[in-house]
Amino acid sequence: MTKNIPTLVKELSAQLESCCTNKRAATQEAWWLLEKVTGKNMTELLSHPEQELVPTQQQALTDMLTQRVEHKKPLQYILGSIPFCGIEILVEPPILIPRAETEEWVSWLMMQLEPAKNTPLKILDLCTGSGCIALTLAHALPQATCTGVDINPQAIALANKNKRAIGVTNVTFIQSDMFDGLPPHSTFDLIVSNPPYVT
Repeated sequence: MTKNIPTLVKELSAQLESCCTNKRAATQEAWWLLEKVTGKNMTELLSHPEQELVPTQQQALTDMLTQRVEHKKPLQYILGSIPFCGIEILVEPPILIPRAETEEWVSWLMMQLEPAKNTPLKILDLCTGSGCIALTLAHALPQATCTGVDINPQAIALANKNKRAIGVTNVTFIQSDMFDGLPPHSTFDLIVSNPPYVT
C-alpha cells in the first residue's frame, strides 16, 4: 500500500464514512489518524504530499482503522488524547471522554474567573474523571489551588497521568466518594462538577 498523502486521505475518508456523521467528519478523522501515525501535522503532510508511509506506519494506520471502523472504538481512545481548552488531555477507557459541552462550560467559567486570575482561590472539582476541569482551571489560574476527587481509582490514576503530562503543580487528585475522603473541615471558594450523564 504505497500511496501519496492526498490519495491516502481520500481512501481513509471513504472507509471512515461508515462511522462518521458526514464526509467532512470522515476527512477530519482521516487527517487525525495520519497525524498520529506520522507524528506530523496536516501542514507538514501537505507540504510533502509525495511522501509515503513506511511499513510500521502503514501497519499502525491499518490497526487504528480496524478499531475505528470494525469495532466502533471512539476516535479519542484510539488517538489517546483530546484537545481541551488549550491543553491536551490523555484519555483511556473506561474513563469517559470529555464532552464538547464540558469544554464550552469550562471556557465560560474561565471567562468569569478572569478577574480573579491572581487570587489564591481554593477550587474543588467533584467527579473529576480525566481531571480535565481541574487541570484547565489550575493551568489558567496559577495562583489557585485545585483539588479533584473521584470515586474511581482508574480516574484518579488517569488524572495524575494528565497532571504529569501537562506539568501543572497546583492541583491534587484524591480518590473519594464526593466529600468523604477530603480532610475534615476543608473549605473551598468554588466547587465545580460536571458528573457523567447529568445535564
